[in-house]
Amino acid sequence: MKHELNALIADYRAGRISSSEVGNLLRELRQQPPQGRPAPSGSGVRTYGLSEGQHGLWALQRAYPDMAAYNVPLCFRVADLDVPAFQEACRALVARHPVLSTVIHRQGDTPCQSVDPGREPDFARVDLTGVVDEGEALAAVRRESKRPFVMDGTSADGEGLFRVRVFDRPADGSIVLITVHHVIFDAARRGC
Repeated sequence: MKHELNALIADYRAGRISSSEVGNLLRELRQQPPQGRPAPSGSGVRTYGLSEGQHGLWALQRAYPDMAAYNVPLCFRVADLDVPAFQEACRALVARHPVLSTVIHRQGDTPCQSVDPGREPDFARVDLTGVVDEGEALAAVRRESKRPFVMDGTSADGEGLFRVRVFDRPADGSIVLITVHHVIFDAARRGC
């Protein structure tokens, strides 16, 4: 809308439109839902337009659906992980930071993002207790970290952009992998 407003002002200053036309166009602009603000929807879900940067990442993902270049993996080992407590902590994290519940989908031909703080995080356990070779176990973690996100669904019920995997290991605890898509998470902001 900012761009449209700037064009409107420029057209007025250049004498291409009259003051009454400016008034009519401003009324039309006011009736459009503003970008960056939620469009009303039911059940706590909020739908927003994409920023220019998000739109670019969405277009890239759509053109190259197997691409994982914008996956941001966070991986660490944990001894004696209380998995139910950790899963509950992930739920609390999504409730506190709703951007982690984002789903990017299309409404018609227009990409948009829906945010639902009540959305259940994509959380799963992977049993690697039978895998003795550490390299083989890490390869499984690496494959999961490179699994592309789907951003071309047609509803807000699609795949989220935040995944948590707990890889159970034989004797040395668990490997936790959190994967977030760059479209909602900037690695520079995590102190890297």
